[in-house]
Amino acid sequence: MMTTARILIVEDERIVAIDLQRRLTRMGYMVVAIAASGPEAIEKAQALDPDLILMDIRLQGCMDGVEAAQHIHAHMRMPIVFMTAYVDEATMQRARAVTSWGCLRKPFDTRTVQITIESALGGRPTDTL
Repeated sequence: MMTTARILIVEDERIVAIDLQRRLTRMGYMVVAIAASGPEAIEKAQALDPDLILMDIRLQGCMDGVEAAQHIHAHMRMPIVFMTAYVDEATMQRARAVTSWGCLRKPFDTRTVQITIESALGGRPTDTL
């Protein structure tokens, strides 16, 4: 019997987060929570222990998604896939140093989201960073 993957969405734009949650649910995944800030993402990751985190790079507040991912990786081992509409090269270098699980570009293509999630859950890093 296959278990349903549990995913934490970290996205500060509520409309984008809800759209992504609906897409993931249709794909058969369980969204355990939506976080809008880095500290909230860290707290929910520790409390809920998801199988995967989809992490927006740009978040509300003083902590971005890369910094939140660094904190999470310091305490837990789980795949983190970054999401972004645009980031500069320096930020992408920081992201690459944290995770090799890829980066989803906004606006999302449902098929690409599914392939990236399946690769991350299967333990296969991607080269999309």
